[in-house]
Amino acid sequence: MFRRGRTYRTDHITAAGGIDEGTYVKLGGQRQYLLIRGQDKNNPIIIWLHGGPAGPDAYTTYVFEQQLTDSYTFVNWEQRGCGRTYFKNKDQDPHNETVSFKQTQKDLDELVDYLCRRFNKKKVIILGHSYGTDIGQLLHAEAPG
Repeated sequence: MFRRGRTYRTDHITAAGGIDEGTYVKLGGQRQYLLIRGQDKNNPIIIWLHGGPAGPDAYTTYVFEQQLTDSYTFVNWEQRGCGRTYFKNKDQDPHNETVSFKQTQKDLDELVDYLCRRFNKKKVIILGHSYGTDIGQLLHAEAPG
């Protein structure tokens, strides 16, 4: 808890055109957690796909994220069935019965659409770790153009 508070105080983004927001958006019928950070909301967007499944790491990405937030808007998504997303939806899906690779890809597709609309973008950058790489790679392979 102490470390989290210290990280917030030392790394909180306060730039006039910046963003430092934890929020929930509805994806695939569930409210899913996003941590969106960047010095300028007009910068290109990176969506971070964590490993796992069920390996959310928003609390640790500050380590490398700091090097990206000057040039990018960094979106850390806690996928269906894990982290804050799980706890927000545990009453409707306590045993993670809706979690699947295919559903995660549908959620990601909706997330891309949401972010493009919200930040007026035509495309985003997908950055994946471990399981997240598999999700992002298939989305890229199936994307038009």
